[in-house]
Amino acid sequence: MAHQQDENGDISAAPTRGKQGGMGDVRPYKHTSTHIATVPSKSRQLADHPRKVPKRARIDSVQANSELAPASSILFPVEIWGIILEYLATINTRSHIAALTRLCARVRYEAEAVLYHAPTVATTAAVVSFAKTVAKCERRARAVRELSVQPHGHISDERYLKALRPALFKVPRLSTLNVVMPPHFRGTGDHIIELLRGTQLPLKSIRGITFLLEANIATGLREFANLEDLRTDTIVWQETGRIATLTHLYITTPLDEEALTRLVKVYGSQLASLRITRALGQYDGRRFPGKVFPWEKMRKLRYLHIDDIGRSVTYLPGEQADLSEPYPVALETLIWTPTWARGRMMSEYAVAEGDTPRDRIISLRQFAKRALLTWPTLKTVLYEWQLNGMFQCWISSSKRGKEREASEEQKDPEAWARVE
Repeated sequence: MAHQQDENGDISAAPTRGKQGGMGDVRPYKHTSTHIATVPSKSRQLADHPRKVPKRARIDSVQANSELAPASSILFPVEIWGIILEYLATINTRSHIAALTRLCARVRYEAEAVLYHAPTVATTAAVVSFAKTVAKCERRARAVRELSVQPHGHISDERYLKALRPALFKVPRLSTLNVVMPPHFRGTGDHIIELLRGTQLPLKSIRGITFLLEANIATGLREFANLEDLRTDTIVWQETGRIATLTHLYITTPLDEEALTRLVKVYGSQLASLRITRALGQYDGRRFPGKVFPWEKMRKLRYLHIDDIGRSVTYLPGEQADLSEPYPVALETLIWTPTWARGRMMSEYAVAEGDTPRDRIISLRQFAKRALLTWPTLKTVLYEWQLNGMFQCWISSSKRGKEREASEEQKDPEAWARVE
């Protein structure tokens, strides 16, 4: 079905596949969004020593006797090598970076800083190798700022964790821990707390795992005075109280209105990023994310991701969101995924009689445009539409609504934790 755009740039037809254009002229590409990345292949895991690389990756300037070349023979200043190394890191050519450690001592230090900045230890053998490396070389240990681990799925998970724990005491600058979990894994996160207990790491972020925020786990998390983001299954307010350093929060359990009110009361004033699921039950109309949020209590919030579950039982033709004051005072990015915009079976269950796909996509795009024009700090609205993926809406310099497929960075399930 072709789009038709009225004089205000709003949509008057459901999307079909095609090229990008204005919000009234977009034909989204068919797309299936990508979720948590798989564990890197062995070729990308951290080696015991950067010099163990394929012969074809070694550069010609490395002498046959494996001696380092004198610094005077290096063509570029070390600062230029730093830029080259950072670029190589973005295109995942670790073997080439490892080869550059053989040039001279100054370039070696730059290359190792890139190689050991964010290692992945997905197997027990890789953990053992990593632990030996950081124990033997303080320089490499201090280069580690982000670490990806996989504590489950091994022949012996206990052996993996036993090898990993002493390594954590050797990486004093580690600020981000990525925990790769098996699909559908259910746990409380207590094993990660035990793994980290006593390490005194300057952790700001623990990603990839959902914590059940019971009293003992909250106590363990408070050991990390710099902790800024957290993904939790539940918030047990009476037992845990407030974690004062949190600025990024993702609660995976659906929240009803009462729970959402308590969340805002406890954390609203300190959060810069929030991802939640609203449990709406049965309701009339669309339940747009407008006046339902006490924006005056969320003065630092720049990123808000809302997933809805529930069923609209009454269709209200021409319904508009209430976007009147008070406005959000800092919100820049809003992601909204109502139940009636998801895949065909889910959306058909969630919609009221008489509510058509055409009406629903018009409602989404009109809400996006009005919010962008009304809320002074809002820059981007993203929404998901059935199986076509996620789309970004923004306002052009001529005040026209624009739309395109969202970037991989915007679709990243961990984007909430990366808000600066």
